[in-house]
Amino acid sequence: MYSRTTIALIVGIALLSWGPGAAAALTETPAGQLRVTLDRLLSEHAFLTVQAMHAGVTDDDLFAAAAEALEANTAELEEAIAGIYGEAAGRGFGDLWRAHIGYVVDYTRAHRADDEAAKKRAQEGLQAFQEDFTAFLSGANPELSEEGLRSLLEDHLGQLEQVAHLHGGDYGAAYESARHAHQHMFALGDGLSAAIATQLPETFTGRSFAFGPAMDLRLTLDQLLGEHAFLAAEVMRMAEADSDAETAAAEALAANGESIRAALEDIYGAEAASGFAEVWEQHNGHYVDYVRATQGGDDAATARARTGLEDFSDEVADFFVAAADLPDGDAVRGGLRAHTDHLIEQVDAYASGDYATAFAIAREAYQHMGGISDVLATGIANQFPERFLPDTAVGSAGDVPLGGWFGWCLLVAAGSAAATMSARRRR
Repeated sequence: MYSRTTIALIVGIALLSWGPGAAAALTETPAGQLRVTLDRLLSEHAFLTVQAMHAGVTDDDLFAAAAEALEANTAELEEAIAGIYGEAAGRGFGDLWRAHIGYVVDYTRAHRADDEAAKKRAQEGLQAFQEDFTAFLSGANPELSEEGLRSLLEDHLGQLEQVAHLHGGDYGAAYESARHAHQHMFALGDGLSAAIATQLPETFTGRSFAFGPAMDLRLTLDQLLGEHAFLAAEVMRMAEADSDAETAAAEALAANGESIRAALEDIYGAEAASGFAEVWEQHNGHYVDYVRATQGGDDAATARARTGLEDFSDEVADFFVAAADLPDGDAVRGGLRAHTDHLIEQVDAYASGDYATAFAIAREAYQHMGGISDVLATGIANQFPERFLPDTAVGSAGDVPLGGWFGWCLLVAAGSAAATMSARRRR
């Protein structure tokens, strides 16, 4: 039933990691791989759609690059569905998915032209898509109810409200809506993957663990860290163009940081979470410093910002290595720098007008964050098995190949690193 390409796609996405020795343990069950893959692709679609709509009311060249990135995401979704239900079903899914993207584009451009008739046609097309797509999915999988699917799709299609916000310059409302849309797509992915795993239990084994608390943690971190990558890229890009948009993107990025802090506080307590958040905010600031310096042609300031980002990565990596007693810190350091490099490279491409490359690198950055969240979630689950690995979810901890001592050391060391770096700054 599965093509080799599809298997490679799903496994490849699921087994992203920082480097040698980092295990993607939480996605080693087929049902877990399915959940992570669909959640990632669908949530990425939400953010790429936001960017395409933004470009659609501002810049045609930028819109073409955003549309290309959306098509690449759609092709991966189509292949994933084809691997489950066959080539014909994959093509059917792809045709419907592309049609709804087209209606979103039509609506965006109609709004830009203040063409009410065209807006109405696009809205009618999206309503027809909702019915056709609901019928397609429920026909392929009897575990999916039409009523439930309509409810899940309605929120996604509500993204159209963002166009009005963007067109009117209300970027704060647009980014708030974008964050909500991104989070909602995880619910859609969870619903689809749970139904598929229930329908095909012999293919997608490990369902109980895939939808247990450890994987819930993994997907929560996927959501928050992926959102961070998107919003950080937006802040850097908007610094090139629109001060109001940059301010709104920065506020959304700060709200995301607060969500990360709250998630860590729930696990490690307020003091460790606050220390980590302070360092997290600092590295966000370095990205803006980098853009401002390159805008002004200030090579010295550019170098200082880049050095600040590298020092951040190196200093935190040193704490990780010490806490985990690793013989070689290069893999850890490389993983931390990759996030920085992705964001710098994408904004450099963006500033030069190479939008296609900027979007391709941003997609890599989004995907990379899944590897980070997997390492962290694996370690946290291993550190707190009574909370994240209950017998009701996995039978016994020995049934799940966690091997996550490295991951939990990362989180503990992060708290130590935050406290130490905060003290150094005060000195």
